[in-house]
Amino acid sequence: MSQKGKERVDEEEEEEEEEEEEEEEEEEEEEEEEEEEEEEEEEEEEGRRRGGGGGEEEEEEEEEEEEEEEEEEEEEEEEEEEEEEAGVRMV
Repeated sequence: MSQKGKERVDEEEEEEEEEEEEEEEEEEEEEEEEEEEEEEEEEEEEGRRRGGGGGEEEEEEEEEEEEEEEEEEEEEEEEEEEEEEAGVRMV
């Protein structure tokens, strides 16, 4: 195999490894989000059992959660676009 052929294979392997790492990171982030959501749901249930209250706090928390989710979605979209661009460059 020529030197260029080896370099191309190495680059492809490197890209595959990077993609796998990104996928693992995304999965970890999703798991963390799910855990946070579960904790928040449990806290809300406890608050209801104690007699409710704190309506404003709950609204603020929900707004913050929505903003965080939007930011994360934007980041994921950017990463996907970068991956697509990288794939186009390889061809």
